Amino acid sequence: MNKTNRETMTEEVLSAVSASPIESLEKLLTAWEEKKEIGKFSLRDITGLSGEKLQNLTLLFENYRNSKDTVMMMIDASLQTKKMLSTEQNTSEIVWTGPVQVGAHVKNTKSVIEEMLSNAKQSVTIIGYRITKNAESVIEEIGRCLNRGIIMRIVIDNDKKKINKEEITTLFSKYGPKQPVVFTRKKQEGTYYKVHAKTIIVDKNDLLVTSANLTYHGMSNNFEIGIRSRGPIVEKALNLVDEMIDNEYFEEM
Repeated sequence: MNKTNRETMTEEVLSAVSASPIESLEKLLTAWEEKKEIGKFSLRDITGLSGEKLQNLTLLFENYRNSKDTVMMMIDASLQTKKMLSTEQNTSEIVWTGPVQVGAHVKNTKSVIEEMLSNAKQSVTIIGYRITKNAESVIEEIGRCLNRGIIMRIVIDNDKKKINKEEITTLFSKYGPKQPVVFTRKKQEGTYYKVHAKTIIVDKNDLLVTSANLTYHGMSNNFEIGIRSRGPIVEKALNLVDEMIDNEYFEEM
């Protein structure tokens, strides 16, 4: 294969890989390792792709039908690079609470929080100005996290009547010893020093910063907006919370 043909093949492989989901490419590699027939009649079933993505991949194998092993090795190398880059990049999306007829293209706050909690593997940190029982499905998902042994930390404001603390204690009392660790701001001289953030951090890779409290109105009928981020930036947010606890700005109640 001369240099021109090699460069053309490389460009076509990179184009097909960049346009295809990682999961589909992994299925393709598994089929190759299992020595299954790979071609225009089997690619749809193997990868689950359709439309332009399937067409690009099909053309690749049609154009280089006599060099399938070379193509597959290039796809494998390109996929590993794609996976490595995806773990190093931050991704963000808009999240909101609002009328469904307006925001059909944007994910709903409540469903995003439920998804984040259900995907938790080790730890969840929730910073909330208000958390009430009326955010029912979210509270239930937090309970499931506790049952799975997920470390749960909740940071709330130091309200003088301790209403927030008492409500949280009541909410999770049915989970027995599996309780969230509740922190509050340490009492300061300044009148305006409050915990007003609304943030959820799951493990070290999923972050939601939102205007929504974990209340009925915040989840259902206020206009709320936020940003969900995934990637290395999430650990920086978690480190900020840890530093606030380590330096005793937040103290366990």
